[in-house]
Amino acid sequence: MSYTDDDAFVAWGGGNYDYLAIGPCNFGFVTMADGDNPNFNTGVSGGGNVFGVFGYAGRGDGDAVGPTKNDYTNSAGVMGTSLQVTGVAGTTAGLYPGVYGQCGDAQDLPLHLQAGVLGASQHFPGVYGRSVEDSGVTGQSMTDYGVWGTSIRSTGVVGQTGGGFGPPFSDPNNPGKGDVRSTPVGVLGTTRESFGVAGTSSKASGVIGQTGAAPAFDSKLNYTAGVAGTSRDAIGVVAVSQNSFGVLATSQKRAAVSASSQDAAGVSAVSGANFGVLGISGAQGPTPAGTFQLAGILGSSRDNYGVIGASKALPGVYGFSTDNAGVIGLSTNYFAGYFSGNVLVTGTLTATVKNAVVRFPDGSQRLLHCMESPEHWFEDFGSAKLTRGRATVKLDADFAKTVKLNDYRVFLTPEGDCHGLYVQNKGTRTFEVRELQGGSSGARFSYRIVGKRKDITAHKRFAKIETSLPRRIPKLRASRGRKAAHLTSR
Repeated sequence: MSYTDDDAFVAWGGGNYDYLAIGPCNFGFVTMADGDNPNFNTGVSGGGNVFGVFGYAGRGDGDAVGPTKNDYTNSAGVMGTSLQVTGVAGTTAGLYPGVYGQCGDAQDLPLHLQAGVLGASQHFPGVYGRSVEDSGVTGQSMTDYGVWGTSIRSTGVVGQTGGGFGPPFSDPNNPGKGDVRSTPVGVLGTTRESFGVAGTSSKASGVIGQTGAAPAFDSKLNYTAGVAGTSRDAIGVVAVSQNSFGVLATSQKRAAVSASSQDAAGVSAVSGANFGVLGISGAQGPTPAGTFQLAGILGSSRDNYGVIGASKALPGVYGFSTDNAGVIGLSTNYFAGYFSGNVLVTGTLTATVKNAVVRFPDGSQRLLHCMESPEHWFEDFGSAKLTRGRATVKLDADFAKTVKLNDYRVFLTPEGDCHGLYVQNKGTRTFEVRELQGGSSGARFSYRIVGKRKDITAHKRFAKIETSLPRRIPKLRASRGRKAAHLTSR
């Protein structure tokens, strides 16, 4: 059977027919389909010096053939359809595409690209794949890219799933301007209800993003990640969100986020109205007592430590402030500060009560309190023995280096029968002890010597002091602070 109407197919060939009719076109030659040969399954077979098969069609409403019937198959230069095998198959052994499809004027596009299928168009998609139940386009390669998309002025590859495009992808320099395709990118994934882009890999990074020049990237080393962003002079990964997390990372057995840097901070987190970093271990801990303040870092836990600082060569935790306390300890039911080991305090110590914890022979810990004085004193203790009612006591050389030697006090306690004791000739190295009433006994005695600190030159007795902390930042109500913390930790 044949069709010669220009609005229908130029030629129809089928393996179940005894002949193949030829329409009004020029072929190099045509091999007829043989209905008696069961191995002959080609609808049309042609060969020539220019075109093997050349087909053209006008704008008609010819009947569709095959399992699909819609506007895309009603009119075509060449149409291939099959229920069980490939509709159209093109192969080439040279440098040109196996199948070449063109829409509109594409004379400026290079046609010598090697590809299995090459689609060319000046103003429309070069290749458009559509599927109801499977992938629209599938690309696979053993040694090169499965799908390669390139564009001069627009997006190289657009992937879409679900019902329509996702929210606008705005130009960073013009936030909120333009639709989803306003900013050309290499790959754009968009959807309303699912993942815009999903990348998976068994042995390398699922998604690799690079901007500008970047360090040598070797996926076999330490760059294996769900998403890897790399750059030499710019930010590797930028995450921005208006009302939720900029980055949400979860991990079962290792750190959810691992950040490292050679010359700068491993992690830089900034928030305009909340915590810069909120770290929670297990369940979130209680809200800090008192007037709740925001902070650069909040560590919170119900059953674990809120914050742990550890260092081998420097302090594990370092607190610094120019206008407020470097470190504040506050507890409602326990010690505000707990130290296991030696404690060193430099500068003026201001406190309401200073205590010491001493272990008793029964193993219990007992609390002792230190004495208070309106001035800064150091003291030393010793004992000596009279010889014919007199004794010369040497000051400890190290103690003498710490106190003012022109004004120190000595307190004596006799430890034997005598008329009493008094101090005479206090010097910078020694002082004398004599027995009252010209006594000449050899009684023993103990002494306590107290001297003002040498390193403090200016001091005012009973100076007034304000113990409340200065408030240099706006106060936040506790309820608002608690809400902010919980909202951030969702």
